[in-house]
Amino acid sequence: MIRIVDLPSYYFERAVFPGQRFLFEALPSAELEVHTSMTIDSLLADKISCLHLQVDNGN
Repeated sequence: MIRIVDLPSYYFERAVFPGQRFLFEALPSAELEVHTSMTIDSLLADKISCLHLQVDNGN
């Protein structure tokens, strides 16, 4: 599971599988949380600033 957090009035969560790519839009001040799960419980595996995930679209 990925979640975009740290934004007021905004919630985004998606299931992403190993090897899958996912493109999203978010403010640079937001954070992307990566959660893993093997059972019913979910563990926070990583927290990444969206500023570091920006994609250069060639413009």
